Amino acid sequence: MARQFIERVRTVTWTDPVTDLGDLHVYRRDLGRWAPMPEHAIVKRVLTLDPDEAFTEPAVQGVVKLVKHLTTNLNFFDEAPAAIVCRNGAVVVSAEGAKLEPHAPRWRSRWHIPTDYRADAKAPLWDRALVEWLGDDEDGRARAKALQEWIGVALCG
Repeated sequence: MARQFIERVRTVTWTDPVTDLGDLHVYRRDLGRWAPMPEHAIVKRVLTLDPDEAFTEPAVQGVVKLVKHLTTNLNFFDEAPAAIVCRNGAVVVSAEGAKLEPHAPRWRSRWHIPTDYRADAKAPLWDRALVEWLGDDEDGRARAKALQEWIGVALCG
């Protein structure tokens, strides 16, 4: 039954479910990110595997435990590539700059920013704040660049 459950999830999501951080996670193609599957949803799906079967509570819990055991991948999310998932894709930042990649399970993101990434976006309020805080001379611009780099590293690793 556990393998049947995993296969059904794979058929719907096009990827294997993963248990990490104590929860079973499935890839949500509609959001471009991984989401935990609540226990009640797992139980509901287990009960639909064989509608003619009269499952006992211990049997259902046994299947749920086996599903989690078979899909355990410790550090799955910790070993994710550096990317920021947005509504329109994953932003991958490297020494060459930022590049928008298509949504994919490989980004292993559990979160997304609910807005589109736009490489040409302007941030006049942010630019004015940097000038106000750090100055508009050569030293202020150098410190603003360093601050923005530091924020980028903090966000992307």
